[in-house]
Amino acid sequence: MSIYFVRHGQDEDNAAGLLNGRRDDDLTDYGRQKALETARKLKEQGIKTIYSSPLKRAQQTAHIIAGELRVNRIMIEPHLTERDFGVATGYPVAEMAKFASQTLSDNKFTYPLDTPQAETFPKAYQRAAALLEKIKQQYPEQNVLLVSHGEFGKMLRAAAQGISWQDGVKSPYIENGEIIKLL
Repeated sequence: MSIYFVRHGQDEDNAAGLLNGRRDDDLTDYGRQKALETARKLKEQGIKTIYSSPLKRAQQTAHIIAGELRVNRIMIEPHLTERDFGVATGYPVAEMAKFASQTLSDNKFTYPLDTPQAETFPKAYQRAAALLEKIKQQYPEQNVLLVSHGEFGKMLRAAAQGISWQDGVKSPYIENGEIIKLL
């Protein structure tokens, strides 16, 4: 069994440099093209099961990938939804650190840790760990693809590697359409 993660293709907020969190934007034309390129890279992985976040950008990416891989069913999984960015939602990415008194950085961004009304990284990490355990139990002999979002993807990767949520936040940034083998 292998579990793969793909971050959705570029959406309208990504293109505009805005924090989207749980905003529900469509993919851009570039995002759809990136999803198709990602699908082609996944063809040799033997994926039979695809789970997607309920947000449109992830579902649109999952449908493009499923079409290329000839997977007939995509399961919508609420636990794959991006973190809620709270009061920072809709603001420019470059301003996200101003909403918090505590931050952590990766190779590209500084992430706020205590933004008002936002889901915390520890809660997202717990959600990721529980989801991975559920999928391992349900599909012990299948290759599974999870289509989700950047910050939640960092928590999936951290939980899969058995590292802390803090190290997950500091881990390399996940680009739109990037493929990560989790397990």
